[in-house]
Amino acid sequence: MAPTVRVGCSAAEDAAYAVLAELGFPLPLDVGAVREYLGLDLERDGGLPPAIRGVLDVRARVIVIQEGLGRAAEEHVVLHEGGHYHLPRHRALLYRCSAFDLNPSERRRLEAEANTFATVLRFGGVPDGWVDAAPPSIARVSALADMTGASFEAALRWLVQRNRRPVWALVCDAAGGGGRRARDTVSVRYGYRSTVAPPVPWPTEVSAQWSGWSTARATTGWPEALAVYQAVGATGWGAYATAYWTCVLLW
Repeated sequence: MAPTVRVGCSAAEDAAYAVLAELGFPLPLDVGAVREYLGLDLERDGGLPPAIRGVLDVRARVIVIQEGLGRAAEEHVVLHEGGHYHLPRHRALLYRCSAFDLNPSERRRLEAEANTFATVLRFGGVPDGWVDAAPPSIARVSALADMTGASFEAALRWLVQRNRRPVWALVCDAAGGGGRRARDTVSVRYGYRSTVAPPVPWPTEVSAQWSGWSTARATTGWPEALAVYQAVGATGWGAYATAYWTCVLLW
C-alpha cells in the first residue's frame, strides 16, 4: 500500500506528491481526476501552431490542447500545464504574462519544473522499492508502463533514472518497415543512465535489427556499438521497437 506522505527532492515534486496523497495514490493515474482536482477545464483546438501541443489560460482556468494528439501525449500536456497552474510561482507569473514573454532561462526553469510535476504525478504512486525489486528488463519496463498508464518511453526513463543498479538506455529512430524503407542502422536520439552507472559516450547509431522484442547476454556476443557498455560492467541488453522509435535498455 502506498504511504500517505512522500517527500520529493524539490518543491515541484513535493507539490505533486501532495496532490497524489489527496487522490489516494491511484494506479494507473486518472488524469481527468487530476485535472478536476486542480479546477481546470479542457478544450481541444485544431488551430494551435503545430509545434505547440498545449497552452494554459490561467485567467480562464482552461488547458487548450492541440487536436489529434495521442492519449499519452495529451495526458502529459494536461499534467504539465496543470503543473504550471498548481505551482504558485508559475501561476503568478503566467497570470501577468505568457511563457513566451519570459527570458529564456526563466522559461526553461518553468518548463523543467512543470515536467517534474507531471512525471511525479504519473509515477509517484509506484510502491517504494518496486523499481529495484527485480532486475531491469524490457518486460519490466512494459509492466511499469501498464501499471502507471504511461508510455513505454516515459516508463523506460523512470525505471533507468530511479534504478540503484548500473542501467543505461538509448532512444533511437525507427528501424523502418510498415511503408518505410528498412535501414541497416538507426540514429540515436538521446541516452540516459542511472546515477550509479558509469558515464559512457552515447553511440551515434545502432543496428536496426532490433525490430520488436530481442535480448542478448554477454555469452552470445554484443553488437559493436554496445561493446562499450559491456566494458564498463553491463551484462545484458534488450530492445523494443515501434513504428516511431527503437529503445535499447542495457544493464
